[in-house]
Amino acid sequence: MRQILIDKNSVDLKCCSYGFPWDHDSHCYNFKMPTELVLNTEINSISDPIEVETLVIGCDLNDYTFISKMENLKQLYLYAGEKIENLEFIYGLVNLNQLYISESKIKRLDELVDLMKKQKLLLENLEGMNRVLFGFDAICVNSSEELNGKDLLESGLFVSEIIVNNKWIRR
Repeated sequence: MRQILIDKNSVDLKCCSYGFPWDHDSHCYNFKMPTELVLNTEINSISDPIEVETLVIGCDLNDYTFISKMENLKQLYLYAGEKIENLEFIYGLVNLNQLYISESKIKRLDELVDLMKKQKLLLENLEGMNRVLFGFDAICVNSSEELNGKDLLESGLFVSEIIVNNKWIRR
């Protein structure tokens, strides 16, 4: 599996640091550091998107739809998402278990709620150890728009941490 950082500048991956909003250490320990760098001008050159497990984006992009091809994506960290207004690109990512989006303009969380409902349905139909492969560990979505994070509780899927617009959402 692959771990990719997309940025506008060439960086030394060994010297990168990542900010995490999580209260629980386990989410940080489970984070897989990127081992590949792709410049934002070379996104279309990402081969085998199905092999990408961790995607970190450190710059704002014009289009995020390429992410929908990363069917095995588990960790998605968008540190600059000023052009993101919706989450349509994540709907099919049933393996996603960590989502961090900062500086976005997301207006609603419907697509995320729908993904969580899809994960819950898949989870209910699995047996044994496969059950731990689905569902979110942590979600953080920050937007300049007003969001109702309680919507995420509607899915019925257990999530260890939910942060929306810098506020913890609790059951």
